[in-house]
Amino acid sequence: MSFGINYLKQKGGFFSNSQIDANSSTIENFFLQENTENINFNFNFSKLIPFLRTTVKLNSNYSIFNFKNFVNNSTLRSNQSNYLTNEVFLKTAFKTKVNFENKTNYIYQETISESVFKNTSFQNKFKLLFKPSKQFYSDFTFEYFIPNLQNKSNNYSFISAKIWYKPKDKNWELNLSAKNLANVKSFKQFNTNDISTNINSVNLLNRFILLNFSYNF
Repeated sequence: MSFGINYLKQKGGFFSNSQIDANSSTIENFFLQENTENINFNFNFSKLIPFLRTTVKLNSNYSIFNFKNFVNNSTLRSNQSNYLTNEVFLKTAFKTKVNFENKTNYIYQETISESVFKNTSFQNKFKLLFKPSKQFYSDFTFEYFIPNLQNKSNNYSFISAKIWYKPKDKNWELNLSAKNLANVKSFKQFNTNDISTNINSVNLLNRFILLNFSYNF
């Protein structure tokens, strides 16, 4: 287990003046003798639970950033950005042919200016592992993603699978991969702060199955 705090205060730096109208946005950067301040907390924990044959890992990070800017030639505005990430990971090591691992991520972003702007997302990835022998391995992955918890109807599910086979004392191996079995076409992520809303749209490959054969000389 570990815990840490980092603190940084800087006097003088580059600040931005954002000029925003209906047709364009212009950002001018210049130097001012004003302070910026950043504090970061991090916590890491890892534990093997013998009687459950399970490893648990927790990683958490929280940062506070105090900064200043101008918008449309306003007076100097004080702002605060808060960023929190939490990750929980579990992995089993049973003396069986089947094991699993699961990773959960939660991200919270908040910008405090003249108003408060929040962005939250959630992601869970579950993987089922099947290994009946040293020559054969397969896994099945289900991933659930909510890019904006304020709009839970906008969520995505991703499914993939893999089968791998390598004969004993042979120079070749074979694997079969299936990706995007739910055939998700695209997904969008939103990020809102004090001056803009950014939309990141990612187009995905259609559902496909790939057979791969490799031989080592």
